[in-house]
Amino acid sequence: MLKRILPLSLCFAGMIYGAAEAAPVEDYFPNTEVFEASVTTPEDHLGYGLGEQHISPAALSGYMRQLSRENSRVDMKTIGYSHERNSIDHVYISSPENIENLEVRLEQHRSATSAEEDILVLYLAYSVHGNEASGSNAAPLVAYYLAASKDPKVKTLLEKTIIILEPVQNPDGLGRFASWVNQHQGNTQNFDNNNREHHEQWPSGRTNHYWFDLNRDWIFAVHPESKARIKAYQTWKPHVLGDYHEMGGDIPSYFFQPGHPDRTHPLTSQANQDLTFGLAEFHAKALDERGQAYFTEERFDDLYYGKASAYPDSTGAIGLLFEQSSVRGHARELGGEEVTFNDSIANQLTTSLSLIWGSDHYRDDILSYRFETIKEQNELAGTQDVKGYIFSDNGDPARAGELLKILSLHNIPVEKLKADKQVGDVNFRKDQAWIVRTGGAQNALIHSLFEIRTEFKDSVFYDVSSWNLPLAFNLPFETLTSLNGIDSSPIQGAVLPKAVTPGNDNPVAYAISWNQFRAPRLLQSFLAAELHPRLAALPFSAKVQSGGIKNFAAGSIIVQPKSEAEHKKVRESLASHPDINVYGLTTGLTPTGPDLGSRGMEAIAPIKPALIVGDGIRPTEAGEIRYAVDMRFGVPLTILDNTALGSVNLSNYTHVLLADGSYNSWKDAPEILSDWVEDGGILVAQKRAAEWAETKMIFDQDDEKSDNKLSQGENNESESDIDEEAPSSRAYQDYENDRSKKTISGAVLRAKADLTHPLLFGFTDTDIPVFYNSDHILREAPISYDMPLSYSGEELLITGYADDKQLEKIADTPTLALHRKGKGKIVLFSNNSNFRAVWIGTERLYANALFFTQSIDSRKED
Repeated sequence: MLKRILPLSLCFAGMIYGAAEAAPVEDYFPNTEVFEASVTTPEDHLGYGLGEQHISPAALSGYMRQLSRENSRVDMKTIGYSHERNSIDHVYISSPENIENLEVRLEQHRSATSAEEDILVLYLAYSVHGNEASGSNAAPLVAYYLAASKDPKVKTLLEKTIIILEPVQNPDGLGRFASWVNQHQGNTQNFDNNNREHHEQWPSGRTNHYWFDLNRDWIFAVHPESKARIKAYQTWKPHVLGDYHEMGGDIPSYFFQPGHPDRTHPLTSQANQDLTFGLAEFHAKALDERGQAYFTEERFDDLYYGKASAYPDSTGAIGLLFEQSSVRGHARELGGEEVTFNDSIANQLTTSLSLIWGSDHYRDDILSYRFETIKEQNELAGTQDVKGYIFSDNGDPARAGELLKILSLHNIPVEKLKADKQVGDVNFRKDQAWIVRTGGAQNALIHSLFEIRTEFKDSVFYDVSSWNLPLAFNLPFETLTSLNGIDSSPIQGAVLPKAVTPGNDNPVAYAISWNQFRAPRLLQSFLAAELHPRLAALPFSAKVQSGGIKNFAAGSIIVQPKSEAEHKKVRESLASHPDINVYGLTTGLTPTGPDLGSRGMEAIAPIKPALIVGDGIRPTEAGEIRYAVDMRFGVPLTILDNTALGSVNLSNYTHVLLADGSYNSWKDAPEILSDWVEDGGILVAQKRAAEWAETKMIFDQDDEKSDNKLSQGENNESESDIDEEAPSSRAYQDYENDRSKKTISGAVLRAKADLTHPLLFGFTDTDIPVFYNSDHILREAPISYDMPLSYSGEELLITGYADDKQLEKIADTPTLALHRKGKGKIVLFSNNSNFRAVWIGTERLYANALFFTQSIDSRKED
């Protein structure tokens, strides 16, 4: 039972006042607030008032470090670094005694078995989107208030609370944005929305160095910022997390949770929502006192556990989202009102303190919630049909190892199978399969990572509707309805078998199976070392150094050194890729399949790809391509601005890569790219870029395509497109739901594969799960051999939400299509095979498009 809310005056340090332009600290707090004079204020350290300029990551870190040096209530730790080597800092604020004994308090918190033994831990995280900067600019004020306040209530609060501030979650993006708006700021305040200050250049400061949205990376933890953050979260296990953002819109408003009532994850408890509602009263009261309009229970959802505000809900804690209407600079007009960056900072400060004081008020309920959640989730696990999940490595231990690393980072216990186990149609082999049991505080998180769910309350999704990890990794998995008869033992981290390596004697050749996770990176190292690797276009068998005969699938890589120097280069490459199985072959004469000197062993040419970026192109999908090519495949990637396409000699590049985006403004590009492809170039395009290539470069523009397309894209949408069978009149309020049914926002579909095609080398099963978040489909290729992957005509939806009518249109259409044009080729993807760098199962398709398309011969229909 939640306690009745107290009058705000008994809970707050006081009302926070808005500021006009450059605002010293005292303008953000009431005159009655008294601060310790010895504590450095933000403006004393920075040399300007908060809001006068946008703070840089270095300046923000510098101020927090200054506080930690001079104030006994504050400690600071760098928990990691971003791609650009900006520090990821956690600032700990509590009583001097708690700070001095922080490790003791941490152990007290982690070992507590009841609310009475515990200490309240709050985590306030700011500006995961770099151009939503008001949170990070408010963080120094929050820290200063807690460090310098003489209010006895603050002293009492800190004696029984540890507050963790993450001043900026995305320092690389914040740095880009701060530089942009500061360099465009004038001396005279300007509220004109057309001012260049408000219109960032591509890719904007929202994303991190690789143009990823870090607020979608809490589960996948691909990036160093996320890895550090999740490790710290799982170490401290905070009771409440506040996540501070900005939102678009044309009125000055503010959002705080609860979110849309029909878009909360089904596994999130009602007690969690009750506490969220209770805390909301504090935010409402504080913003009412400021005269700030706000809203709740609409627009934003709480479904996807991979966001900062929802992840805690899956781990036995409470996550809360805060969204401030964005000024995107220093001053602008919103809904007829002139608003300043100081207003935004003041609002974020207001709700930061309302969260702190609200949590203090509900202290007993919040402390009890974690232990009640553990009990309830264990009871729920006992009644649920699913008792656990089992998955195997599918012949690629490194791929399974990546999944094991994610589970370990999230502190999810894993057990290795010690004896073979048949589950359903899958035979799971000992030492090659792992068990995850349900239950505990993170029961909801565990289920969400493995479950198959296709039923939802609502059809509108703010983000994806499924994030099943075994499907993303293309690993076999099954649910376990009983744990009886399973022989397994706990493991820590990714414990994998030692990779097969060649013997000490130089073999005749080296063979690498292409189904291995890091094989593309090893292949690139061979190409860079000029070792002339070859591609096995057909299956073969070979005698290996360890004795006997080994079968190799089509797509295997062969390197046959001609000298001791080349053998040395091979072994140097292998030493930097220790988790790849590499076999030494004793002869070039194969028992079955092509011999090593056959034309069936095709030379693989070095590649030099270029990624087109710029206005109209979706930064996150361009970033996912960039990350795959650069980080995963180890291939140097040239980034070309779309405005430079006509002035760059494209003959310098083997591949041009196009991400999803709007290409309608490309007037001369079709002719430029067509000529380049005709001369032997390879164009790889996905989603709307693929549609553009079909229209402008492949098919006659007058062709009718209505039956081969779900829509003409968002910009051409008409009301009649909403529902083909809709009556002539529809309720205005139904528009959002009707429109959402036209787009699959993030579901997993089944595709059927031709495993003999080079674009599908490395796959072992004709059923391949693919991620789909689009409303576009591909036309059939003119040559039937050139559609090696198509959406299934039966049981198309594996997990997630998709409207039945959309599934009917997608069924039996190409997922991947190859088109031949002169000496070159065009590879089209209907989906994003590199989604968030976690879909490493289909990432292999992109590697094949890069490395193997040049090897595809010119075939024609008979």
